[in-house]
Amino acid sequence: MKSFAILAVVGVALAQDAGSLPQCGQTCVNNMIAIAQSSFGCSSGDVACYCSNQDFGYGVRDCAREACGSDAVAAQVISYGATYCAGE
Repeated sequence: MKSFAILAVVGVALAQDAGSLPQCGQTCVNNMIAIAQSSFGCSSGDVACYCSNQDFGYGVRDCAREACGSDAVAAQVISYGATYCAGE
């Protein structure tokens, strides 16, 4: 039971951190969540489902590299995506 509570807190903390990303990163993550729901068949909020499809991570990575304009900013977004999925 304690493990579940810790995972729930980590999941909520990660979701809140998306707002601290630059706008390009927020767009990339939100777009990939929408794609996960429409194309991967994931339910809203089902992070385990999003992250079980490697295209979710690839999409965040590719979008960040294209949209963020700076390698440092793209790396921040990619790191967020990896951490987001590692929590699952």
